[in-house]
Amino acid sequence: MRRLQIAVVSGLGLALVAAAGIILRQSRRLAEARQQRDAARQSLRESQEALRQSELRIAASLEGRPAPETDGKSAIVKRDATIKQLTDELNTTKTGITKLQEALSASKTENEQALETSNQRFQEMKNDLQGRLDKMQHQLSSMQTEIQSSRQHIADLQKENDRLSASNNEGSARMSEREHILLSLQDLDRRREPYLTSIADRYRNLTNQFRTMSGMMTSNRGQDSNSFGGPALDMIQNAISLTETDLQHLGELNAKAYRLEKQLSKK
Repeated sequence: MRRLQIAVVSGLGLALVAAAGIILRQSRRLAEARQQRDAARQSLRESQEALRQSELRIAASLEGRPAPETDGKSAIVKRDATIKQLTDELNTTKTGITKLQEALSASKTENEQALETSNQRFQEMKNDLQGRLDKMQHQLSSMQTEIQSSRQHIADLQKENDRLSASNNEGSARMSEREHILLSLQDLDRRREPYLTSIADRYRNLTNQFRTMSGMMTSNRGQDSNSFGGPALDMIQNAISLTETDLQHLGELNAKAYRLEKQLSKK
């Protein structure tokens, strides 16, 4: 029973750690994709501004006043050269804008695909973890019944020990030792209770936190990656760490109880 209890809560911790890791990795990938998209948009805006400036310069050159007759040919040649230079710059800028638009479109497509993949993986992970949580809840309910039965058994042993002690004056040392072991078991049971309560409370809190994060992912569709990489994730990791500490203490108490039960079975 105690091994099953430890396995159940440990499984919960591992499942939540895995869930948190998957969420964090997917959030980072989405953040990187958005940064690339924003950089492409900024570059596109700069190129469009450069294109506008080039068009203004060409217009200004074409609208310039005619040169004197004596310098007409050289002025025309100079103007044609300027127009050609500006036209080349304009074509280069247009080509750059086209490439940036293609890159932006590709980045948008990649971002949408990454988001879709992230949502699919998250949904699969959420369904799997929800199934585990339901199974663990069933196991926890069964263990509570078993714990209650165990406590009743200890009470029955105590009554039997009292009866034997009252009817048998011989072997008083042995009876005293049995009494001491029973008292120690009862003390261990009382000391285990706070840990069991703490673990059960954290189990409920972690379940609620995971459901909240699931709702945020569904409503935001991955737009706010910081929701999963900051305080919420730290809170879950801290709760898991505290639960592991409680499990360690509970395991030590269980080991002591197991040794005492073996001693009692030999009496």
